[in-house]
Amino acid sequence: MGFLFMGTSKFRAPGSFIFKSRRYTLSLPSEPGLNYDFINLILDDEYGIEKLDAKPKTIVDIGANIGLFSLWAGACFPKAIIHSYEPNARLHPYLVTNLKQVGAKIFAEGVGSRACYGELVDPGESRLGTCHPSESGDIPLVSLRTVIARMGGHIDLLKLDCEGAEWDILKDLDAFQDVTRIHMEYHLAEPGQTVEKLIAIFRHAGFQSILVDQNQGFGIAWFKR
Repeated sequence: MGFLFMGTSKFRAPGSFIFKSRRYTLSLPSEPGLNYDFINLILDDEYGIEKLDAKPKTIVDIGANIGLFSLWAGACFPKAIIHSYEPNARLHPYLVTNLKQVGAKIFAEGVGSRACYGELVDPGESRLGTCHPSESGDIPLVSLRTVIARMGGHIDLLKLDCEGAEWDILKDLDAFQDVTRIHMEYHLAEPGQTVEKLIAIFRHAGFQSILVDQNQGFGIAWFKR
């Protein structure tokens, strides 16, 4: 991929990488956690982009951060339409620079079960930022139904990594009828939030679990209709 990998502990995300004979540049804030994100999303392909059994034509990235997933998805599927949602305005300059290389459309919004406003908490490590519905919030949130409508009525691959906000999105379970695959990072931050409950919710919506990786309070899960 055009850079030297010296092991996880000493790794620093590169300024660019090569994939399928094309070089992609990276614009990154100075945050140590993004080094691990590069390893997880691109080197380890934790969302299974290269393992998909069919090429997705429509991809939505909820919780895009600086756009690593969307960039990787666009590199793997250059003909796909990609919509990327990120409510943290601090990250938008990086998003624009990274995602113009794959033609992804950026939405400066969060996503929830309904249209409202949310409050953003940015702890400095942007990958840990959260945005939840709040009457005093000033961040626009759109519903998953709106996200799907903007994509033309169907999403082949939905990536979710929104630091716990996925539980609010799941309140409108019927909206997921127009989604084929969901690859997500789930978070178990509140009482009653369990892996078993997450699996049961998606099974009720007509999905089967393809992969469920459990960790301390979070993990990766893939679901397919």
